[in-house]
Amino acid sequence: MNKKICKVSFMTAIKQQELKSTFLYTFVIFPALTVGAVGLYGMAAWLL
Repeated sequence: MNKKICKVSFMTAIKQQELKSTFLYTFVIFPALTVGAVGLYGMAAWLL
């Protein structure tokens, strides 16, 4: 019984970690990349 609970909590921890990294990617990395790309494009357009 104890082993089963341990496994379940471990799986839950993995799921939460996955959710956290997905959240991080969606709300931090993706906007940063978008802003960076737009900024570079704007700079290139301004220079050319």
